Order: sequence, then structure tokens, then C-alpha cells
Amino acid sequence: MLSMWKEYTNAALGLGVAIVAFLGLTDATLMTTLFVLGAAVLVLGLWSASTWQDYTNAALGLGIAVVGLFGLTGAALSWTLFVLGAAVLVLGLWGANTLSSSEFERSHA
Repeated sequence: MLSMWKEYTNAALGLGVAIVAFLGLTDATLMTTLFVLGAAVLVLGLWSASTWQDYTNAALGLGIAVVGLFGLTGAALSWTLFVLGAAVLVLGLWGANTLSSSEFERSHA
């Protein structure tokens, strides 16, 4: 399916967030939070797409972006997490919109 690239991209971004959790973070709670968020995005990205999964990924992306902006002191790590989170958010919303449109077309065909 052509639209699956968004889910695979989200999975790769989730893996990136999970890896970033172990790069230079000293706060164990923040490390665990980022790892869990990244793993959740990874799993949802690899799972077959449905609207709720895309919206969940979008919410997780928003959470990652917020942690990147307000939860860290290092500029490079903060921006990295913000960009990863924003990309997950955009792809999640895009995937949900695409899936909703195709479901609508199938139900009215």
C-alpha cells in the first residue's frame, strides 16, 4: 500500500526518540519517559494503520515536542526532540486524514 510509508517513517522516528533517550540524559525519569514514548510510536508505526493509531501517534508526537521544548536544558537535544516530535505529530495527523478519506470513499462507493 502506498500510504504505508508514513507509518514506517513514524516507526523510524519512534526508534530515533527511543535512542535519543540514552544520549546525554542524566535524569532517569526523563530517560524512561522518552524511551516509552519512542517505543510506543515505533510499535504504532509498525502496526497496521487505522485512524485511532494515527491520532495516538499525533498525540505522542505532541508530547515528545513539548518535552523537547520544556523538559531539557541542552539546545541540540531539545531541538532534536522537538523536530522528531513535530514530525511524528504531522505524519500522525496526515495519516489519520488520509485514512479517514479513504474509509469515507469506500463507505460511499
